[in-house]
Amino acid sequence: MSGSSKLVGLGGSVPLKGSFSAVADLAAGKYTGDLNLKATSGQFRIFGFLPVSANIGFDQVGQPSGTVSNKAVTFNGKLTIKLTKVALFGIPIYQGDSCKTKKPSDIQLKSVGNFDVLKGGKLKGKYSLSETVKCGPLSPIIGAFVASDGNTVDIDLTAKK
Repeated sequence: MSGSSKLVGLGGSVPLKGSFSAVADLAAGKYTGDLNLKATSGQFRIFGFLPVSANIGFDQVGQPSGTVSNKAVTFNGKLTIKLTKVALFGIPIYQGDSCKTKKPSDIQLKSVGNFDVLKGGKLKGKYSLSETVKCGPLSPIIGAFVASDGNTVDIDLTAKK
């Protein structure tokens, strides 16, 4: 899988890459699976002009599930978002492994157009991010910029070869 996520509070996008392994009951039209998103990074502008960069990781919470039919798929999962490095003007203001969203994000995606369960297709959706916590002395400031509604995800899912 590959795609991108637009982060409203940070005014930018990050690339997404990873894999999703599912076990489906096609007769019932349902599946469960495991999502493995690779760490990513992004360049942002807060207040429209302050350059900020961040390294971002993801932790799956529970097991994603959804529905599947011959032409459509839904995805419901939860992720905790981690910031492993945040820099302002290229100067690190946080670096570590404790900075993460206070609450997991509910990610809900739906297929766009005809989705072929054997070949894949496009998935889109929106999600919210809670504030981040445990980000060092600037945690309240970092958390205020991360917290946002209306973030988007666009994914291209292809069959494993």
